[in-house]
Amino acid sequence: AVALAALLLLSFAGVTSAADAFTFEQAQDHFNPENMETFAQRYWTDDTYSSDSTSNLAVPQLFIAPALDFAPTAALGQWAASTGALLVELEVRYCGESLPADQFTAAGLSYQSIEQHLADVLEFREKFSYVLYPDYSASQWIVVGEYEEANTATWSREKNPNGFAGAVSVAAPLQAKMSFYEYQQVFAAYGDYYVPGCSAVIHNATAATEFVMDQSDATQQDQLKASFGCTDVPDNTQFYYVVAQIIEYGLSYFPEEVCQNMTAVSAEADASGNDDGVLVEGYGDVISKLLEASGLPDCAKWDLAFDTSTQAGNASADYRPSFYLLCTQFGQFETAGPNGPNVIVSTSLTPQWYLSICEELFGFAFIPDTAATNLEYGGREPWGSNYAFVSSVTNPFKDLFVNGTELEGSIFINLVTADSFFTFLSGLNVEGEVLEARQEVAAVIEQWLAVSSSPTPTATPSPSAFVSMTPDGSASEPGSFDDGDGIPWGWVFVAIFCASLAAMMLLAIVAIVTVYRTPR
Repeated sequence: AVALAALLLLSFAGVTSAADAFTFEQAQDHFNPENMETFAQRYWTDDTYSSDSTSNLAVPQLFIAPALDFAPTAALGQWAASTGALLVELEVRYCGESLPADQFTAAGLSYQSIEQHLADVLEFREKFSYVLYPDYSASQWIVVGEYEEANTATWSREKNPNGFAGAVSVAAPLQAKMSFYEYQQVFAAYGDYYVPGCSAVIHNATAATEFVMDQSDATQQDQLKASFGCTDVPDNTQFYYVVAQIIEYGLSYFPEEVCQNMTAVSAEADASGNDDGVLVEGYGDVISKLLEASGLPDCAKWDLAFDTSTQAGNASADYRPSFYLLCTQFGQFETAGPNGPNVIVSTSLTPQWYLSICEELFGFAFIPDTAATNLEYGGREPWGSNYAFVSSVTNPFKDLFVNGTELEGSIFINLVTADSFFTFLSGLNVEGEVLEARQEVAAVIEQWLAVSSSPTPTATPSPSAFVSMTPDGSASEPGSFDDGDGIPWGWVFVAIFCASLAAMMLLAIVAIVTVYRTPR
């Protein structure tokens, strides 16, 4: 095949196996022309399904697993097989080994923004097509993402429609907002689905835990935390945050077991005369068992404020780049919201508490400009065309995502399934509604590719220098305005523009002199 031959000819960067990673030099800062620093950004490709060089499926990813993502029965493998596309997976900045800075301090994370991510994808698309693999210079690109990178996929299409023929956006938290209390409501509803009244029981246990904590001295508080399996979270609100994360994890993976156990604990407490001590002890036992089941029995590993290491590559620093984006642009803080009988997390989890953690981790106070983010990108109502929006009833970010679309060439799918929304892309050998939804997306991708012309990507604001390309795809000298036929039309237009500008300046001078000489 043409694509395979081209890949094999490029010894400095070529791959026919999803197991091999390659790198290219990415700009550290796309918006400062004085900053010429670069970093090595990793990518993977797989041409197993590629029948020609006319289409690519590009996947910016936070969780890199190309062997799984490119599997024949995963969504990407199925879509590539139906379209004959090359698969390309890009490791996003501040993830894995693609690091613009080696310190995750506020200074080191100053290159972490929505805009830098979008520029990364566009720059990669340009370099891939025109420098690394010129046989793909006429390829149409579809960008695919889930969760955080579904934002990148959506906005890459929105902001650069010439560079990307369409976007598949799975569970994207598109809307910036300070208090994202709807997050815990999804888990509460999930528990009630399996065992009616489960969320009310967890609410009562959470309130009882806070009450007992408030009535206890420091030693008793430490003992209470130890009964939950948490011996290394000294701050009380951070402890409540950890408990919230663990119970939500339990409701995601073991909803029936968690709710049955909590219902039994509640019944025991009622039999003891509404004894808060019994309720808290039983709740602590459930949390302890979930900690063990998770494979992360150390409570501190669940603590938002535990990400105190600033060294890139340190496991305790992994979440810092994502949290930095929340602190600066998104908000989306997982709060309790208005208190009520079905709120399953502590009411201490407020936007103000999260902002205090932003300040604690990064050294100065943040207030994310959520209004500016929504104004720039559209929030839950992105504009443009050619989107496949995929959500599910189990998507905890559904209240930040679109809930339907009338955009041209676009579809919205809401899966009614008990499976995690991550199953949609990476699940193997899926059946039923998930498989049908994948087939629906495959059909719309084929429509995009059928009607889209070969794109010319919009130039990125990166200071990186590129060889100029003539319309036939061949390289011309930098600065050349040759149209390919030997006539320097570019310079003709420049000459006309300059002559026009000179004429306007002359008129302006005459007008100024006339005004100056007019008696006042």
